[in-house]
Amino acid sequence: MAKKDAKQFQMNDNDHEKFRRDRKAFTDQYRIDPMLPTGLNQPFPNPMADLNHRKDIKAKLNKIDYYSGYFEPTKSTTKDTALLKDSVYVKVFRDVAYRRTVNERTVTTVAIAVVGGAIVLIGAIAFLIAHTG
Repeated sequence: MAKKDAKQFQMNDNDHEKFRRDRKAFTDQYRIDPMLPTGLNQPFPNPMADLNHRKDIKAKLNKIDYYSGYFEPTKSTTKDTALLKDSVYVKVFRDVAYRRTVNERTVTTVAIAVVGGAIVLIGAIAFLIAHTG
């Protein structure tokens, strides 16, 4: 029931923009510049330490975002309002709504992918035509 309700969840534009900015600001403060020379200037010269650090940051990011007020079920997003007091329902709802929002593709992203794919396809066809005759 929570998954079904959360799939209908739609964040309003202002909250969505604020969520994306906050999430980007959080990840940017932990971004490691690969162009820095290894040694003292780079905080994690060991690739495994860097990988573990990134996993820790990702886990913290998911926890922070997941528990934010953006993904709470409300009376308008829940068919049975008695479920709003059920902690399991709320947790599943937040998880599905968060994952749906983070993995959401914008119209611009889809348009770029379609145009890029078309250019590659046209280029491959032109290459085949030029080299067959």
